[in-house]
Amino acid sequence: HYTVLENAGYVTLHVIRSDGNLKNTVYVDYATEDGTATHGADYEPAEGTLIFYPMETHKEIQVKIIDDDIFEEGPSKFVVSLSAKSIFSFSFFFPPLFR
Repeated sequence: HYTVLENAGYVTLHVIRSDGNLKNTVYVDYATEDGTATHGADYEPAEGTLIFYPMETHKEIQVKIIDDDIFEEGPSKFVVSLSAKSIFSFSFFFPPLFR
């Protein structure tokens, strides 16, 4: 869970490779999805592939936040989905220490 103000410009999301065989290269697809925030109005959609080479454990995703003059009550939220391409066992997470 990350929280930023609308005028922050960007939010940087940290993705941690937490287990599995670190000798393997792993490809992780990511994509933003609307929640209460709407792409194009509240944030710019982002998608791509993170490549964790052997022994790499940390990658970042940047999402542009759109600052507008519209007052909104409460926070707007979007989701980032992760989907790994590998036949090996591993886990990924957004660490709470980077909130």
